[in-house]
Amino acid sequence: MLVHTIRKIASVTHAFYENGWRGINIEPMEYQFSLLKSARPDDINLNCALGDSEGELEFWSIEGTGLSTAVREAAEKRRAEGRRISSRKVPVKTLKRLCLEFVKEKTIHFLKSMLKVLKKKFCAERISLNFVHGSFS
Repeated sequence: MLVHTIRKIASVTHAFYENGWRGINIEPMEYQFSLLKSARPDDINLNCALGDSEGELEFWSIEGTGLSTAVREAAEKRRAEGRRISSRKVPVKTLKRLCLEFVKEKTIHFLKSMLKVLKKKFCAERISLNFVHGSFS
C-alpha cells in the first residue's frame, strides 16, 4: 500500500511503481490527483484525505506551490504571506476502512506518508495487519 502525493523526481514510491510494485495512492488535491491517475494507472488512486474518522474536511491549496493543508491556521499564514489560497471539501477515509476495502488479507510491504499526524493515528487505530515495513517522512 502506498500513500503518496505524486512526485516523480526523487520519489521512492515512483521507483517502486517502475519496478512492478502496485499500491494505493491517496491524493486530496484535484490537479495532483489527475496527474497521479495518469502516472499510476495500475494503482488504486483515491481522491480523498486520510483521517481518524470518516466524513469530510476543508482542504486548502496554496496556489503555485504544490503545497496543501487541512489546517486552517497554516493556510491563513500562507495567505498573510501574500499567497493565493483556494479551498474545497474533500471526503475523508480512515486507514482501517481502506485496508478493509482494498487490502483484505494481502501483506502490506510498504506504507509511506507525508503526514506526520498519521503516525499517531495509524498506531491508535490498532489495525490487525500483516505489515512488513513502514516509512514516515
